[in-house]
Amino acid sequence: LITEVTLPRNVSYCDQMAFAYAPALKTVHFEEGSRLKTIGMQAFRECGSLEYVDLPETVESIGAACFYECPRLKWVHVGKNLNHTENGTFGYCDSLREVIVLGAPPTIHNLVLHCPQLKKLVIGTKDATPGTTILENATTFHASNIEYLELGANIDSLEQGALDLDSIKVFVCWAVTPPRCDPFWGTFGLSAQSRLSPLYVPKQSVEAYRVANGWKDFENIVPIDDLGDVNGDGVVNLDDLTTLINFLVFNNVSFNTALADTNLDGKISLDDLTTLINILVGII
Repeated sequence: LITEVTLPRNVSYCDQMAFAYAPALKTVHFEEGSRLKTIGMQAFRECGSLEYVDLPETVESIGAACFYECPRLKWVHVGKNLNHTENGTFGYCDSLREVIVLGAPPTIHNLVLHCPQLKKLVIGTKDATPGTTILENATTFHASNIEYLELGANIDSLEQGALDLDSIKVFVCWAVTPPRCDPFWGTFGLSAQSRLSPLYVPKQSVEAYRVANGWKDFENIVPIDDLGDVNGDGVVNLDDLTTLINFLVFNNVSFNTALADTNLDGKISLDDLTTLINILVGII
């Protein structure tokens, strides 16, 4: 049985069902300098041992159900050149915890289906071309345990119940103009608790999000530009570091929790202190 495969750098097309139903396939390598552009439909369907996939940055297109029913798949990374994806890319991946899709296809539909362990989802980047991607109905379907969601500047609209954010803890949206939400369908599937979770948006857009259909359902809309302003005085400096240290050591100060969560993991810890120090010295 095949347990490992390496695709040569000169392969530009991975045919449909190329590695489907390979129960022992655990690792897929892409040779340095890979020219892979297209992955056909169901190419890795039901690869029962596959755990991690880091696709080459050259990948532009992913076919339908490409990673369907891969029960051990935990993590997938897709680069910025992706411009086409089809239905059900990730379906019934019971162990899937993190999906990062940095590209900006015109339409994303049924991206994640029945992935109950998914915790982190990133679609697009903050420097992507604005208004180029529509998230259609059931972008996430039966994946209601997502805790971290990041949408790039490319997101233009969210259609017909596109996202299920019942368990969301941190939501980042880089779009300067709030993506349009379908006026007749619930876009986010928010619970009473998730409504209180911070929604981080560009500072210049906070007021627009507060009145926009769908987005106004979030009760804690936070300017991401102010991240690190722990004491809420409008500037990030050593006073914020002192405030955070006092909380972590003595737990005796009040502060802006959303702005103190500098690493955006939904909790306040020493990791946030490290990130804040990096911000102050200009590393980040």
